[in-house]
Amino acid sequence: MAQAVLLYQEKHLKVNSDGTKPLSAKGCCQHMSDSHFVKTGRRLKLNDCTLLHWIKGGKSKAQSNADKGWLLPAEVTQVVSYAVEVSNCGFSLSHRRLAEHVNEICIAQLGPAFPAEGIGNNWTHCFVLKHSASLTTCWSRPVDTVRS
Repeated sequence: MAQAVLLYQEKHLKVNSDGTKPLSAKGCCQHMSDSHFVKTGRRLKLNDCTLLHWIKGGKSKAQSNADKGWLLPAEVTQVVSYAVEVSNCGFSLSHRRLAEHVNEICIAQLGPAFPAEGIGNNWTHCFVLKHSASLTTCWSRPVDTVRS
């Protein structure tokens, strides 16, 4: 969709020298779908209304959801690296400990705007699932082999 926005801005707003009509939003979506099909062999469905929404400054659903999250992207990176560092030291990081760490960050960042009960019951499970490429369940190693 981001490539379709760039194509629309390039082709629609430019006056054609041969007098032809500029490419419409539907035409941009079709062109991007066709070029994706040629490259991958899979048909990609792009909506022209969504394209126009993005052009007017709208956000994707993923971006909108990210803006509503408790943590900023930099804080997410810090939490993931903290969890990896703790596990590399041989200590297990439970969901409860992860929630405590995130609550501390959110209280420091948001202050009284953060709810007193903290993050939700399933927040850590969803966080681990979302960042499953970096965070996985593992058997902890004995401390003797970690500290050699």
